[in-house]
Amino acid sequence: MKTFERKILHDLLKSSNGLFAYTFFERYKVGPDEIASFIEKFQSQELIIFQENRLFLTEKGKEELKIIKLKVFTKENKEDRIPEEFKANRIEINEPYLPDITKLSKEILILQNKGDGYETCT
Repeated sequence: MKTFERKILHDLLKSSNGLFAYTFFERYKVGPDEIASFIEKFQSQELIIFQENRLFLTEKGKEELKIIKLKVFTKENKEDRIPEEFKANRIEINEPYLPDITKLSKEILILQNKGDGYETCT
């Protein structure tokens, strides 16, 4: 589902009197062809009704959106999808951060050993 489709369905769920199709062009700058394909797609799934230039959610559409919203809220935490090799200890706000320069790519950061430490060359 495209982002604008999700937004339109959400707006329809919040509206009590349906919304004019032109409203979505104004709000999201979606072209008439995309609005027409949206209407066709979701009418065929019996999620919306298009009458007198207005879009309305059907009862089936309202139920489907409630299920989708429930799935979004019960999904895992975004941080759970981060691979372990990219996770590190959290630092506090305003705590100084010193990166480990030995783990930086030598192609990006050309290092030159100067006895007691590393210095970058330009």
